[in-house]
Amino acid sequence: MNWPEQSVPPEPKTLAHAEYEHILKILKETDWVVGGPRGAANKLGLKRTTLICKMRKLGLARSKEAMDVSRSSVRDTSFDSRGNRNAPFERSRAA
Repeated sequence: MNWPEQSVPPEPKTLAHAEYEHILKILKETDWVVGGPRGAANKLGLKRTTLICKMRKLGLARSKEAMDVSRSSVRDTSFDSRGNRNAPFERSRAA
């Protein structure tokens, strides 16, 4: 049986590599929003905490450069220990 060239991957992938690529694709589609109704966890059918655990295990993290660019046009935002965004706050300057 001859396989079409397009269906044969150039190199074998591990399950972890395929999972990494799929999660990364969804994270990019959701602009790295993990939780909530429009977040990556919901699109993947996972609980937010499960996705965070998988991201840590696979070494997936948003690059510092990408975070700096996305935050440059937004007011400072605080994050809780789980990485969820809290209400925006204004920075106060010490006198």
